[in-house]
Amino acid sequence: MKKIVLILISSLFIITACNKDFGDKNVNPNGASEINPASMLSGAVMRFGTLTGREYLAKPVLYVQYMSQVTYTDEMLYNEAPSTWYRYYIQTLSNLQTIINAANDAENWPADYNAFGARENQLGVAMIMKAVIFKQVTDAFGNVPYSEALNEEISTPAYDSQEKIYKSLIEDVKTARDMMDASKAGPTGDPIYLGDVTKWKKFANSFLLTLTLQLSKQYPGAADYAATEFKKAVVNGAQNGAILEVADEAWFSYDPAHFYNNPWNAMRPTDYFLAKEFTDALHGYPMVTPKPDNLDMADTVSVNPTSNTTPDARRLIYMDEPDADGVPYGYEGGSGAGKASMSGLIWGTDPQLPLMTSAYTLLNIAEGMALGWIDETMTGYPVQDIIYGAILNSYQSLSEHYGVDITAEAPAYAGARLVDLGTYGATQIIAEEKWFALFPKGFEAWAEWRRTGFPTLTPAKDYQNNGQIARRLVYPSEEAGLNPNGYEQGKQGLTPQTDNNTSKVWWDK
Repeated sequence: MKKIVLILISSLFIITACNKDFGDKNVNPNGASEINPASMLSGAVMRFGTLTGREYLAKPVLYVQYMSQVTYTDEMLYNEAPSTWYRYYIQTLSNLQTIINAANDAENWPADYNAFGARENQLGVAMIMKAVIFKQVTDAFGNVPYSEALNEEISTPAYDSQEKIYKSLIEDVKTARDMMDASKAGPTGDPIYLGDVTKWKKFANSFLLTLTLQLSKQYPGAADYAATEFKKAVVNGAQNGAILEVADEAWFSYDPAHFYNNPWNAMRPTDYFLAKEFTDALHGYPMVTPKPDNLDMADTVSVNPTSNTTPDARRLIYMDEPDADGVPYGYEGGSGAGKASMSGLIWGTDPQLPLMTSAYTLLNIAEGMALGWIDETMTGYPVQDIIYGAILNSYQSLSEHYGVDITAEAPAYAGARLVDLGTYGATQIIAEEKWFALFPKGFEAWAEWRRTGFPTLTPAKDYQNNGQIARRLVYPSEEAGLNPNGYEQGKQGLTPQTDNNTSKVWWDK
């Protein structure tokens, strides 16, 4: 972890010019003397939205069987090589923390910073985005450096427990939501909502639903901590809004002309194809369990891991060849010849990618009802109506963002899924519909699968670990040597307490 802090300190001097007084040593007399909050906010959000490569993008997409590899198949087969987290911390979380530190010091907040938006609104958005990023980090690894991680004075920060991190994130998002003032100027460095504070408040309530539901294994009861916080978010959402409409959704809008690049476009398309498990589910082929062992048989027999048997028109947007099949998942010797890939609508140079959608919010509300955390008196609608609305919103949102109108197909598909609801139950249908709607958001889909167990994914046949789908990422290799005490704290939060990708993080136990 020492490496993080050393790079972080140098980055603050080079990129943003730290405003602390260290005397004349190594001072650039021509450099900036103050931070630019707008640049730091936009830099952090854009950096997070463009993280690419196997570690920051592809691994969870493979684990949740959205995609298959046909070359360099190690990740799909659950190799246990150490992962990395440095790009989360450096110029991403560090930028946000710099804004937070400055904005929390109201007495010394420079008046000219108000040109970038009201102080409380800059602070609120930075706190929410910090929580979004830290959720992804802790979901992936487990216990991680949190409370001390962004303190430049600490070279070997402690690893906080995932329970502590989650409860802190929930409190921070609530605090941020409540402090923001829509009557004042929003942050000018906001590439998501362009400073629309009302929409950020809605985002906060939707994100709180995600945070609290992720704790449902640890706090399953209707009177437990997670349900209590979930209800509070629903109540606040009824008063101040949540992302229930497509118009309020949060998306990354890429612009390569200004070096804001789609992270998928940096990947080599010939290495990745859609998994047959995913395309079979989109085609609505019958479910077959267990998955056939023979690769040739798997090419002809359905391996649909969901209960869906109705063609899903979202394949017209997700797949480059909507009538093709994907590559069977988990075989070292797979071939992509004639198989479906991710659509160029998503893989292209300048598409949009979702951060938070209305379909996901509605499915989270429906799951809260299925768990007994809330009921129809709080939502005004029965759970089946909310599921139906979530599917319609998913179709509408994809149509609007990718320019292929599939909305006419939505009612028939949604109606068929309500029929499935009577056979398979709300818990399974909701989880499966999240899997469909979240594509290609691998980290979110992977977290949902670990928590719910749906869809019914079968481990890779040619696995490289002990034959289990990865439940986490392995800590960076440097941590055992540079921060041994923290590394041991990290392992203590796992079950079993070993740094393997099959160990479970706290909320997954």
